[in-house]
Amino acid sequence: MERSRFLFVVAVFAALALYPLFAGRFGIDLVGKIMIFAILALSLELLVGTTGLVCFGQAAFFGIGAYTAVWLSPANDAPSLLWLLPACIAAAALYALVVGALSLRTKGAYFIMVTLAFAQMA
Repeated sequence: MERSRFLFVVAVFAALALYPLFAGRFGIDLVGKIMIFAILALSLELLVGTTGLVCFGQAAFFGIGAYTAVWLSPANDAPSLLWLLPACIAAAALYALVVGALSLRTKGAYFIMVTLAFAQMA
């Protein structure tokens, strides 16, 4: 059972690695967007499933990173991920520092309402 699961995971990663060789621009863009949204869904699973915190504001960090990427991207050229990715992470982390310092002091329904309020403000 464990060996078959390992082989399945290896096959999936190999298929994803070879996918750009056979897909067009639309397919590559679609799979990239699917992976980004899968990371967003996994963040919710981490919050609710692992920590038990019901949070309505996890998408705010995703949005702040996305807006930072748009604002820092040049209009006529492709941006360099070497500086754009750390800048997006830093912007979301700075917002997370402020939100976390205030919302982690609450519990229960108050935590839910505070995270909802921060999500609306973001």
